[in-house]
Amino acid sequence: MRNVFVSILLLFFSQLSYSQSKFGFKAGTSLYYLKTNNDKTKDYSNSMPGVSFGIFVQLPANQHFTIQPELTYSFQRTQETYYGSKLKTGYFLVPILLKYNFAGTPANIYFGPQFGFLTNARSSFNGVTSDITGNFSRTDFGITAGLGTSPSKGGVNFDVRVFHGLIDVIKSEFDGGLHTRNLLISATIGYAFKKK
Repeated sequence: MRNVFVSILLLFFSQLSYSQSKFGFKAGTSLYYLKTNNDKTKDYSNSMPGVSFGIFVQLPANQHFTIQPELTYSFQRTQETYYGSKLKTGYFLVPILLKYNFAGTPANIYFGPQFGFLTNARSSFNGVTSDITGNFSRTDFGITAGLGTSPSKGGVNFDVRVFHGLIDVIKSEFDGGLHTRNLLISATIGYAFKKK
């Protein structure tokens, strides 16, 4: 998976030389849920606001379609429903989005795959904080979909999206494992610079 990450980064930065591309940065907030469908004591459904920031490249394929790879760091917080323990995680997120741009407006809709690379995971309960990074898979994968604005000449853009993980992220050795997947809802504001 590390080779995939490096390949994505090389593709990301190599596209900055494309004459029609736009490069930008963004930041925003998110709500994070860790949904477990076979053990409700491990279900984190009480989300708390998190933060994210990153960079992106917009590569127009034609009048209507744009490919947008991104590199974002996301700090996420949620609270477990049954016992009330709190969870904080950090991920590098690498979505590769296919955007459909509505003619005559800056509005777009999009979807695409997203890779996640865990940097840390910490749990706190009754004032005691524990590093539980080792209990998590270091990689995640899923689908992102959303809507936003991308002015053709660059400038301020807005974005609202949902990510749903497709692989289990908590390690477990009993009962066939926990079926726990990430769910992230985020809203960001950014700025894109169009190449001359």
